[in-house]
Amino acid sequence: MVGFNWGVTVGEVIRVVLLFYLMPVWTLLLAWWVLGEVPHRRALLRVVAALAGAMLVLSPQDSMGFPVPATLGEWLGLSGGVCFALNNVMLRHQQARSAQARLFAMLWAGDLTCGGGCCAGFVGWGQ
Repeated sequence: MVGFNWGVTVGEVIRVVLLFYLMPVWTLLLAWWVLGEVPHRRALLRVVAALAGAMLVLSPQDSMGFPVPATLGEWLGLSGGVCFALNNVMLRHQQARSAQARLFAMLWAGDLTCGGGCCAGFVGWGQ
């Protein structure tokens, strides 16, 4: 959520939001890779539709192609969605553990991620 909020403050809101809201695509792909959950054909069609829609809305005006994030805000929106999806997949992966253990892991991972982001921001700020 830090990446999403930061991205919205420094980038074009619509582009950041659309990149963040690709999170279900990343969740499906990560669940396939990490958990071995093979998606149904209809789910894969939804992934194709989501990526085609993102390409249609986010591609440069002059050309039609896969939009590569170009600004800090866009990268933050995309990475925020991917990290949120990874969090959901890892929670499912660890569903046998107690709720307290999963909550503890989520809070520590969030603290480390935010701390790393702050340190990276301060290092980049001094240049």
